[in-house]
Amino acid sequence: MKEIFLVAFLIIALTVLPQDGIARTRIVASTFPFYDFVREIVKDNAQVELLIKPGTNLHHFEPKPSDIATMRKADFFIYGGLKIEPWAERIVRTFKTAPPYIVDVSQGLDLESTGPKVIDPHIWLDLYFVERIVDNIVENLATKDQKNAEFFRRNGDEYKRKVKALDERFKQTLASCKIRTIVHAGHYSFGYLAKRYNLEYVAAYPLEIESEPTPQQIRKMKETLQKTGARYIFYEEFVSQKVANILARELKLGMLKLNSGGIISKKDLESGVTFLKMMEDNLKSLARGLECEK
Repeated sequence: MKEIFLVAFLIIALTVLPQDGIARTRIVASTFPFYDFVREIVKDNAQVELLIKPGTNLHHFEPKPSDIATMRKADFFIYGGLKIEPWAERIVRTFKTAPPYIVDVSQGLDLESTGPKVIDPHIWLDLYFVERIVDNIVENLATKDQKNAEFFRRNGDEYKRKVKALDERFKQTLASCKIRTIVHAGHYSFGYLAKRYNLEYVAAYPLEIESEPTPQQIRKMKETLQKTGARYIFYEEFVSQKVANILARELKLGMLKLNSGGIISKKDLESGVTFLKMMEDNLKSLARGLECEK
């Protein structure tokens, strides 16, 4: 009987307890794009958690005690840096002498601003930046876990090849567009993307999330749509569609969705949506709305 209990105990222990290597690693990423990049790098060999939960706007996020506890228990905390996610400043300061290991993925990137101290956080919408972000994640993981460094680098390189291929598709498709201005009835999210592919960009809402579109901004959007002859206006799923609906109705336009990646729905997360799929869907919307050659 003792032998039976001993065998049962060993089976349970081997099932529950973490194994040697990166299976012990627990990684918390602030936003969905960083979370998805990490998953591609570590595969199934680490526990990866998303801090900013589905449906939560990254501009509105204020960490609760439970969020801080989640960060504290992690081996790595991966985020966009203090300029992009200033809510983390007071928390990260307390991690100086204890886990988690902090990874600022924006290191070395040329961040864009739309005003004094207003940094555009949507760095993942520049696919060249995504390659640099993946490098930052890989090298930080490899530094702390040298045993699995080559594993991380190999997966990171494979993911970057996919990102580079998608970047080329964006370049080729958007270079052929009849319309060169994205008129977006959402928050200012696609500045990096527009700059990357030599497009103009007009958004209804500024980066300051509390601000509302001004009559002057709405008039500018209307005039731009009329001037370009656009047949569509772009909208954002998690932002009020009031402006998009008004302009679409007045100018008899269709509406096309763009996903900035800063917010993800619970349904999308549970269905396994990926960053690359999200960007492929954005490209389809842009190609249609900007009248790009097929």
